[in-house]
Amino acid sequence: MLIFPPCSSEFSKKDNAVTAAARTLPILDLGRFASAHPGREQALAELRDVSRTLGFFYLTGHGIPQRRQRFP
Repeated sequence: MLIFPPCSSEFSKKDNAVTAAARTLPILDLGRFASAHPGREQALAELRDVSRTLGFFYLTGHGIPQRRQRFP
């Protein structure tokens, strides 16, 4: 299942490409791509679709600690 982040008042205060993209980019969970995951085929189909149509997405479930992540 694709998850789209909710629009927050923080985003509505700014009007630029980065924040506009943050409101509309889907979130894909990397955990669903594991070979044993029952939703793997659906996750792969979603990845193909998002890659072909939007070209960008957020990725969660990657195991990188939040303190090591950089956000715009």
